[in-house]
Formats: sequence, structure tokens, C-alpha cells
Amino acid sequence: MVDCDVSNDEMTLIDVLKSACKQASVAGHRALVVVSGTCQWANQQQCSLVSYLSAQQEKCSSPYPLLWLSDPEQAPSAIKPRQIKQWLGREVQVVVMDSFIGLHPDSFGATTGLIPAGGALIWVIPELSRWPVFDDPEYQQFIPQGLNPHRLFLKRLKDCLQGFSGHWLFTEKGLMKQPAVYAEKNSKEDLSTFCSQTYANAEQQSVVEEVVGLVEKRNAQPLVLTADRGRGKSAALGIAVAQLLGPNPTHNKPSLSILATAPRKQALAKLWQHANEELSGYQPLKPEGSKQEAAGQSLTGPSGQLCFLSPQDILQQQPVVDLLLIDEAAMIPVPILTKLVMAYPKCVLASTVHGYEGTGRGFAVRFQRFLRQHFPYFQQMTLEAPVRWRLGDPLEAFSYQALLLGANPADVMPTADFCPEQLTLTWLDAKDLIDNERQLSQLFALLVLAHYQTKPSDLRQLLDDPSGRLLVAEWQGQVVGTLWAVEEPPLPEPLREPVWLGLRRLKGQLLPQTLTYHGGDKQAGAFAYLRVMRIAVHPDWQRLGIGQQLVARLRQYAQQAQYDYIGTSFGLTADVLSFWLRCGLLPVRWGLSADAASGVFSAVMLQPLNDKAESRGTVWQQEHLLALRYWLTANHMVFHSLDCEVIVQWVSACSAQDLFRQISLRDWELISGFAKGQRGLLLTLPAIANALAYWLADKQSHQLLEPRYREALIRLAWLQETERQVVCKLKFNGQKNLCAALRQVMQNLIPHT
Repeated sequence: MVDCDVSNDEMTLIDVLKSACKQASVAGHRALVVVSGTCQWANQQQCSLVSYLSAQQEKCSSPYPLLWLSDPEQAPSAIKPRQIKQWLGREVQVVVMDSFIGLHPDSFGATTGLIPAGGALIWVIPELSRWPVFDDPEYQQFIPQGLNPHRLFLKRLKDCLQGFSGHWLFTEKGLMKQPAVYAEKNSKEDLSTFCSQTYANAEQQSVVEEVVGLVEKRNAQPLVLTADRGRGKSAALGIAVAQLLGPNPTHNKPSLSILATAPRKQALAKLWQHANEELSGYQPLKPEGSKQEAAGQSLTGPSGQLCFLSPQDILQQQPVVDLLLIDEAAMIPVPILTKLVMAYPKCVLASTVHGYEGTGRGFAVRFQRFLRQHFPYFQQMTLEAPVRWRLGDPLEAFSYQALLLGANPADVMPTADFCPEQLTLTWLDAKDLIDNERQLSQLFALLVLAHYQTKPSDLRQLLDDPSGRLLVAEWQGQVVGTLWAVEEPPLPEPLREPVWLGLRRLKGQLLPQTLTYHGGDKQAGAFAYLRVMRIAVHPDWQRLGIGQQLVARLRQYAQQAQYDYIGTSFGLTADVLSFWLRCGLLPVRWGLSADAASGVFSAVMLQPLNDKAESRGTVWQQEHLLALRYWLTANHMVFHSLDCEVIVQWVSACSAQDLFRQISLRDWELISGFAKGQRGLLLTLPAIANALAYWLADKQSHQLLEPRYREALIRLAWLQETERQVVCKLKFNGQKNLCAALRQVMQNLIPHT
């Protein structure tokens, strides 16, 4: 591209793009070009620009691939911003993002990761002065029906943009702003030439050598690799795979078996691409959405094979492999990661530290505690230097600031004599956060640490959703805990029947809708709920009772505001379930399918705040418990990877009321016959399955069941496992020993009335 010998007010958007890309190429950076004006003018500008770039591509005279994020109905060559996931792992030199159709923060963050050095993001937005009051279509995606958004997220973006010096600003009056010219010393190193070599830098080379060396170690321990976006993390794994599978391997194995996994198969596209580039003659992995399926696909080299399996399939199939590569490990829940690592200690766990799809910060804090306990010699490596752009890149700097990707928790430790009552608990509204950037950053950092899938869109909802209620715990002015809840009023009476029938789905109001439709009770829509969306406590302040104190304050607020329930919906794991049980919430619903990304099941727990709510909640719990036994039995293959302790905790927290009446006299006679040695175990399992929910929920019976026998009965009676499988998993001394032990247990569980 060439310089434009025109004045700023005479420059077209095409001229601005040429100048911006030239300056960015010299510096090894990416350009951020903001196009701000009226809707009609902005549409004309982006259509003209796209037409020009498309024509240049057709002539093969431009090396700048184009991606247009807009409304495909109005612009056939565009894709919707939310479809950006199809492009992750690829590079696009110029992206035109139309925010008149709605600004989706996750898509904005993802877009910045596609652009290499010398490229540009053309960001089309309304007039800056009117942007905060712009009726953004994105509000329709998360603002509950009938409520008006706070409109603070766009105000904060505008303030960030006006205080940022690294972007180009093109308006109807011409070019109004451009970055300072970068020093010529940056041009002495050609980034693209450097990156075309085997290694992007010495850091990447060290990582590849460590991954390759892991195969030959006899007592290898996990290798944890963390990096920000654009640091060559996935590329390093791909290069290592190629070296291990290549014609001159460093290992002595006749045929190496490498297994790669990730929350989404498409997340491995870069790894596969770089492995293919090093192993000539093999086709790269096709992006998600193509006809060729990534799941189960293999890449073969002269010295072995690379295969993909999902985390859940690995745990189910337990394949024998020489090395396990886990990419985007931060997006896999800790309970699943622990099982993977315990089964395959010779593994690499790679994760993005700051990201738009979830975060590695929580992974670094929570999961590495487990590693220190079980693998004290595990290795940690970090890639600091960018590969696809240089340090100081303005697009990265702006996205980190605007989306709080680099937010860090407060640097504060509890004193030796600390007690939770010393904290200051304050209810905040979104305006308070906008006026206190330090507090907002500390608070959002805690949300990021607490949940593996916290995204920039959560920041927008935090600032714009008027149904939100935010409680903050502070110590000496520093945020150490927070609870984010949303109000969910009763469903409008005319909509309760359509929701129950599955004909309507309203924005928000998760609890009344899921209990009405999935729970099957129309009356659920008549109650008012206060739902906890997120609760987070600073890692250095956990296990001090702060979380329970936050929930107690929420309960107090909800009672004063005359809500019927406080509740929550979460991914069902033993540690999270234990927390909510300690807070006094009770289980009422369990999802029937695992989350595609996390592999865990959703759960709903409630605490009634008045007599009417308590009476109805007991009914929901009893109905759910009876249904759960059927689901676990009928869909036992779906629940194969579920920790039995979660089932025990869940059922034992339910009320035993009315459960005894569900067990017939005939069932008790059959169980008694088994206990006396008169009947076989297999013949008695239907009766045991009927009685098991009561035994687990009834406190006296629960105490008589040791953990080992609880799990054995759940696996046999509900999860449909064979006696041989249970013997192997729970280390019984043969099937006769298992049967004899259960007979003895049954003698104490049969009611003597």
C-alpha cells in the first residue's frame, strides 16, 4: 500500500485504510480504524470499502483477505458477528465490523484475535456523541422484557475510545484522529519473515523442546503452558506434534500415539494446521462447519498418529496413549481436568491467560492447587512475547482496556485475626461501577477467577441489565468478594400456559421458566425469585465464610423485598453443591444433558422465604427426586462420567417426606429376602432401586450406609452397571464379597415395623 498525498479532510476511508495498514506494517502492529457517523453514511462507507477490497482480491493484486461482520440480509457477503467462532484459528488481514446491527462484546474480542500484524479492524459505530443513547439491537438478547437498559456499557466504551491515542477516527468531516508515527527502528525486523521460520522466537522453541522431551520421561508430570492471545501457544503444540510424528523422531517408540482434546474441536485448528505444515503431504484440519468431522479424525506421520477425542469421550473410553495434549484447558471444569490428569499424568495443559471465550486466570489459581498437591514437580511455562504482532500493539491494548481482559484482583491479604464481620458489605448499582474503574476492575477480575466461562458479554450485562443486584464485600477499600443476582418476577399470567407448553421463551426469568417448563408446574410461574448469577471470593480470602455471609445478606434483602425464593442455577460439581447446601439452599431440578463445553449437568437450587413457597418447594423436590431415579436409570449412559458423590449429596439433601410411601410392602419383602440370602442380587435390584432414594434422603438410613456401599448401590440400581464393573471400580474382593457385604447392609436398612 502507498502513502496518500491528500489532506485529512479529503481522505476517503480507502485512503485511511491504506495509510493505517502501512503504518501498522512498519511497526509490526494492527490498526484500529473507527468509522463514526450516521447510519446511512456509515453504511455507504463500509459498502464502498468492501466493494473495493473485494475487487482487489478478485484481481489477485491484494494480499488482504477480508471478513465483513454485518447483517447478511442487507449485505450478502457478510456474516453475523455471533458466527465469528467459525473463523477462530484463522487469520484475516482486514475485518469490517458493523456495530449498527448490535455490538456483541464477545465477537469484538474474538475478532481482534484474527488479525495479524499489518492488518486492520474497521470498526463502524454511531456518532460518538450519540453512541451511549443508541438503541443497540444487542439489548434484545439479554434485557428482560419490559425493562430499559442502563446504557452504561456503551458510555464506558466511548470514554475508553476518547481517552485512547492509538486509533484512527474517520467521520463525515474526514479524518479526525490518527496515531503518532512509529519509530523507524521497528521496521528493521520483518515480522512475517521471522514468523515463517520453524520457531517464532526462543520462548516457543523452549516450549516445543519440553513437550517433545515429555514423551521419553518415565515418571513424567504435567506441563502447564499459559499465554495471552497471539503468543503462538497452539502453534508450539502443533510443531511439537510434527517433530514427534516426523521421519526423524527423538523418541524410541515404534509408533507414537498422541491424543489431543479441547472443549471444542475447532479450538484445535491451529494445532492441526502447524502439525500439517511441518508434516508435508497431509491435509490440514478443516474448520468446524465443513463436511469433514474433526471428532475422531487422525493425522498420521511416519512415526505415529495424532487423534482427537472430546474430554468426555476420553474419560469414557480410556484409550492408551503416549501423550495427551489439552488445549484451552481453562474452559474445561476443574473436576473433569482432575480426572484427565490423574488418568494421563504425561500431559500438556495449555490455556489462554486472558481471553474472550473464558479465562485462564481461574484455571491458574484453582487447578494448580490440585497439581501442587498431587504432582509437586509439575512444570510451568509461559509465552510472553507476541508472535503475530509486536508488543505495544494498539488493538490489543484497547481490547484489554475496553473489555477488562487484563483485570486483576486486589492485592490484599487477610490478617491473622480476620473475621467476616469486619468486612464492609455494600449494595452497588451500575452507575457506581462506571464512576470507579478500579472497583469495577477488581470486581470483574473476581468474576473471571470464579467462573471458567466469564466473558466480555458478562461485563455488558453487569453494567446494562436493570434487573441486576450487586453486593460487594470490601476490606479496607479493596474488593474481596461479590455476589451478582438478578430479579426474576412472576411470569405474566397470560404467558404461563404458553411457557408450560414450550411455545414461549422470555428473556431472563430463568428460574420461573425452567420450573414451569422443565419442572412441569404451571404454578412455578406465579412466584417471584431472586437468582444468584455469580458469587466470587478472592482466592486468598476463600474458606473464611465470606461467600455464606454474602448469601445471608442476599436472603435478608430478598425477605424485605418480599420475594418468594432465592435461588441459583449452576454446573453441578461436588464442591459447588456443597457450598450451596451450606448456605441453606435445597435441590429442585437437575438437567438431563451435559453442557457441551464443560461436560457438567445444570442444577437448580432454591431456598423458600415464606410458608407458601416452602410448601410448593417441597412438592417440586419430591417430584424431582422420583423423576431423577428414572432419569439416572433410563439414561445411565449419559451420566456415566458423573461423580457418585454428587448424586449422594444431591439426594441426601432432599426431603424424605412421602418417599417411604412410594415403596410397596412387596419391595420390602423382596429386599428382606435378599438380606437373608434367599434371593439373588440381580432379582432384587428393581426393589432396591425403589428404596434407594428413601435410604439416601432419610437421615437415619443415610448414616447406616457407608460411602462405599452408597456408591455400589447407586451404580448397580440406578446407573445400570454390572456387578463385575462395580467390583473393579470399588475394589471389592470379587462378586461374592460384594453380594455378601450388601446383604449385611440391607439387614440394617429394612424397617422393623
